[in-house]
Amino acid sequence: MSRSHCGGIKRLEFCCNHMLLRVLPSVYPRQPDTIHCHLGNLTAMMSQLESPEQQHLIRLIQIVAEQHPLMLSPQVPTLVGYLGDQSLTEALLGALVDVSQASPSSLVSFLPMLRIVGQQSPALLGHVAKIHGAVGIISEV
Repeated sequence: MSRSHCGGIKRLEFCCNHMLLRVLPSVYPRQPDTIHCHLGNLTAMMSQLESPEQQHLIRLIQIVAEQHPLMLSPQVPTLVGYLGDQSLTEALLGALVDVSQASPSSLVSFLPMLRIVGQQSPALLGHVAKIHGAVGIISEV
């Protein structure tokens, strides 16, 4: 793949080939620190990916959220920005629930947007309520 396809992620040698996104979820348990260093660039490239590649990246985000949710705190604005894509919303909200448990303050400013997501998709209200609950706990302290 040419450099022009890599855009702003040229520093990521392992991401210059989007096909490698398939293996990142299985690489993560063995090399989490390497992937943690590149989470910003990985999450930023979501909108440039085809649906199958997005699903591999979503799976990686879910694994990181489950195992090391604090690593995704800096990516919350980017992840919330992708909630408008219906094919990503449920999986991203699940990851954001995990992040909210570890770092509720990282989601405080996004509560209004999350409320709208819950209103537009009632099936996702459970995820939104969990995030609100986690953020509400820090508000009471």
